[in-house]
Amino acid sequence: MPGTPGLLREVYLPVPAILRLQITPPLVLIADVTQTRQHAGHDLGVAVAQQADDRAPPDFLHSLLFKEEAVLNAKRVYRIMRQNVLLLERKPEIPPSKRAHTGKVVVGESNQRWYSDGFEFSCDNGEKLWVTFALDCYDREALHWAASTGGYDSETVQDVMLGAVERRFGNSLPASSVEWLTDNGSAYRSYQTRQFARRVGLEPKHTAVRSPESNGMAESFVKTIKRDYISIMLKFDGLTAEKNLSEAFEHYNAWHPHSALGYRSPREYLRRQTSNRLSDKKYIKI
Repeated sequence: MPGTPGLLREVYLPVPAILRLQITPPLVLIADVTQTRQHAGHDLGVAVAQQADDRAPPDFLHSLLFKEEAVLNAKRVYRIMRQNVLLLERKPEIPPSKRAHTGKVVVGESNQRWYSDGFEFSCDNGEKLWVTFALDCYDREALHWAASTGGYDSETVQDVMLGAVERRFGNSLPASSVEWLTDNGSAYRSYQTRQFARRVGLEPKHTAVRSPESNGMAESFVKTIKRDYISIMLKFDGLTAEKNLSEAFEHYNAWHPHSALGYRSPREYLRRQTSNRLSDKKYIKI
């Protein structure tokens, strides 16, 4: 509407009329008389007026340049503004990363490195749920998770940290620090999160900025959870979704086969590993 800052209007006027227009602030007039068209024997050019601030335009131009029914040709306006160097600078392109990505997130034993990330989904009533989780980078077990309707924050991450430590070590702390690998989200990089991690025996580590290749394990887990569980479970509201999500995580750990684990579930794989270690110890004693 008239008086709005940055408002553009385009009108066709006889070329002599455009050349005679005297525009003063708060209006800026951009005229193009290079490409005219014939109408009723007159050469018509285009004039574009831009409101520079929220003051009302002069009365003699109000009905001419700021009519609501005036047709706005976006391509022509863009071309005229480009010719007059009135466009904003384009956002510079981010150069592709030159990192070789030769490192591995996967480790050779359990409790050497845990990976944490998050995802979100919407319930049937429109309520949105944010989920933070932690995975073991060897056996892929989902150690702990927490859901919130208020986004990702440091307190939620700390709850997941504590739950993961209790899951693997009970009331004790790890004998040696476990790497806590995450992306560069503010909830993970905050001072409180990093201090709490060290107090519970974790060593915070972060993947490189703009390095999605380092996040493959978490992305694969999120894809599995959304495809095989969230897409089919009942989620009328946040409470219902959280209850069923708990069952989904439990089923994933106990029954969902994983290709990297020989198509065994994380807990089945852990039981087999424990059984093999016991067998090896008995063999050594014999």
